[in-house]
Amino acid sequence: MQYDKPPVQIVMVNATQVPLATDREVQRIRKKLLIIFGIFLGVAIFFLVLSVLTAASATTPTVATSSTSTTVIENAKPVNYILQIVEAALITLLYGFAYYVTYAYHPTGLRVIAWLNIICAVVLCLTFITFLIVFIVAMSYVDGSEKGKKMTAFGGVLMTLLGVFCIIDVLLQKIVAKLCFKLARLINDKKKIPFSKA
Repeated sequence: MQYDKPPVQIVMVNATQVPLATDREVQRIRKKLLIIFGIFLGVAIFFLVLSVLTAASATTPTVATSSTSTTVIENAKPVNYILQIVEAALITLLYGFAYYVTYAYHPTGLRVIAWLNIICAVVLCLTFITFLIVFIVAMSYVDGSEKGKKMTAFGGVLMTLLGVFCIIDVLLQKIVAKLCFKLARLINDKKKIPFSKA
């Protein structure tokens, strides 16, 4: 006697059928990234508004009045605020994009954000190393006077603070990149889970 087994069908499901919202590991990583990107987005929006307000207040010329005439005093140093506004807008768009791809479970967008974080960390490290080399070379030309000693001490404190900031920023970017890659991998794995129909 032989028993006939019914054939088992393997069906690949698309993303709408996989309950990513119920997976605890995906939700835990996603929640961390949403908090981080939300904080970054809030700070970026604050700096965008601050840049726009600074540019708006700086473009209005100061008016000096006297008893006989009114004189418009122009700024002695014209500052290009367009660059600051564009930079703040790009950072706002970047973190808005990061928040969106995390919220909407887009693995490709998460990988893009992770690679951008890695590139920014490398550029930041290279910039800090360049500043450190320039600082060391500049300090070798400082004389032993009192002013030179104060300048050396101030430069040392400034470079230490800059180094601490760079270390914190690189570590934060490493954590964000690691979480983005992990969430993208989990989302792809959950999308490709075969379900069997009996």
